[in-house]
Amino acid sequence: MKHATPSRCFGQPVLAFTDPDGVHRALVGIAGAERESIWSGGAIPKDEAIWGFHGVTLLLEAAAPTAAVLAGVPGFAESRA
Repeated sequence: MKHATPSRCFGQPVLAFTDPDGVHRALVGIAGAERESIWSGGAIPKDEAIWGFHGVTLLLEAAAPTAAVLAGVPGFAESRA
């Protein structure tokens, strides 16, 4: 899998990469994450698991269809800061 050179963003280590579907993703290291509880009911060993999500960014040409899915399926609400 192709990935960028490790870098830092907002003071955190970041490894950006493109997944097999062509979606750009990044793994962000957060100090203290190892003290958080981790779900261990799956097939991935704890020492290889992703412990959480730092954040999500969506880049869309038309936001309405995705907004409808996000509001309907998981129940998210729009917020404007």
